[in-house]
Order: sequence, then C-alpha cells, then structure tokens
Amino acid sequence: MRNITGRQLAIAVAIAVAVHAGIAVSVLWVPPPAGAKAQGLGGVELSLGPAGGAPGDTVEPAADTPEVTTVQPAETAIESPPVAPEPTPPPPLADPVVPIQPDVAAVTAPPVPPVEIAEARPVPPMPRPRHKPRPPEPPRVTPPEATAGV
Repeated sequence: MRNITGRQLAIAVAIAVAVHAGIAVSVLWVPPPAGAKAQGLGGVELSLGPAGGAPGDTVEPAADTPEVTTVQPAETAIESPPVAPEPTPPPPLADPVVPIQPDVAAVTAPPVPPVEIAEARPVPPMPRPRHKPRPPEPPRVTPPEATAGV
C-alpha cells in the first residue's frame, strides 16, 4: 500500500479550493441592475447618472437642430488708432524704512579663560592573574533517600 505524500496532498487541496471557489462565484453572482442606485430612497427620486446615461439605457437620437448662420460685424465709419493708457506713478510709501542698529555691548561675549592642556600619560597594562580562574562548583544536593532515615 502506498502513502499519500505531502506534495500530492497540497495539489489536491489546491484543486478542491479552486473548484469550490468557482462554484460559489457562479452560484452567488448577481449582475448589476440597470438604472439609478437606490431609486426613491428617503423620499427623493433622482436618476442622475454619469455622462452617457445609466447602464442598460437606450440612447434616443437628438431632434433636428436648426442650421447656424454666421453674422458679419457692421463696418465702422471712422477707424481710430489704438490709444495707449498713460502710466500711473506708484503710490508713495507711508514711512521710509530705517535699519535697526544692534547694541554692540549686548552682543559681545565675556572673555573666556584659557584652558589648561592635559598631558597624555600611557596607561599601565593590567596585571596578569597568577592562576587561571575556575568556574564555581555546583551546589551539593543530598538525595532524598539519604535523609529519609534520619
């Protein structure tokens, strides 16, 4: 007797999920209704849709429109040259701007005292331990049989 491998099981589960999803979509599919959404909801009955009408509507041809005629402008008796407008001077300023002079005494900082420069001294090396450190000993636990007779 042969056992089902994990790969075969994964393929079978994937096929079963795809088949069930396809059946669910075909059973639960509802085509979108034609016309306005929620018609007459709340006592207001509007049927405004996007340009071109609602889906499923038929388009009626437009009625005959009268032909447009162009009208020629009337001729003027006197042609005058264009007049350039006179430049207007800019309005006067209210007050001239005066620059602010900073207070020199408030800006200068007090003198900084000189800093002493430290000398670099070599650091002595760490002393080597005389013996290699050992890890601590584990705690001694007495077995329960040894203390039972006491």
